[in-house]
Amino acid sequence: MKRKILTLIFFAILGCSEEQMPDKPNDLPTNAIQIGDQIWMEKNLDVDTYRNGDEIFHAKNQNDWITAYNAKIPAWSYYEDLEENGKIYGKMYNYYAITDPRVLAPKDWRIPKIEDWNKLFEYNGGIDNAGIKLKSDSFWLKIPGTNESGFSALPGGERYLGGYSDGLGQIVAFWTSSFDFSGHIISVGIVDENSRVFITSTDPNIIQPGSYMPGIYIRCIKE
Repeated sequence: MKRKILTLIFFAILGCSEEQMPDKPNDLPTNAIQIGDQIWMEKNLDVDTYRNGDEIFHAKNQNDWITAYNAKIPAWSYYEDLEENGKIYGKMYNYYAITDPRVLAPKDWRIPKIEDWNKLFEYNGGIDNAGIKLKSDSFWLKIPGTNESGFSALPGGERYLGGYSDGLGQIVAFWTSSFDFSGHIISVGIVDENSRVFITSTDPNIIQPGSYMPGIYIRCIKE
């Protein structure tokens, strides 16, 4: 009799555990996270070839980075040209890398549109609040995130034609595949000082040492 009661209790507990397990798509890739009804890569893009296998130029120093921009050559780099930064934050890409017709995103993935990002922001409390939920809970210098979303945005800094600005621990910015009405490419980002997210656009035709046109990160979304 005791054995029968224990068996019933075991199956009752098992049943409760199964009912409390969150739903997870069977086809969710191992390198992905589901946020709402969107599926994002868990980490920043870290590829050095296009989808067809062609290599992307590795800008190993600031001169390489400037030369690639002036010649309109697709390029990637590590923050401060250090491979150890790449292991944490992924690769930074220039404008020509993400707009090249050979397609930078791996198969079954794409560079998100601004509409994809806006949907992510709204799901996490809107532009004024989403940053704190998207930030990782470490690496940020002033205000770390809760990472409630699971997005784990790391503050990997930005690279410019004139050097580096807003360094590690302070900011992260991501390319979108969208352009505004003026033909300027749109990017989004999160800063260390508050819980907001920002959206900005940059004229790709302004190529000079002091220009804003950056090298920043990519977080792909599932096609």
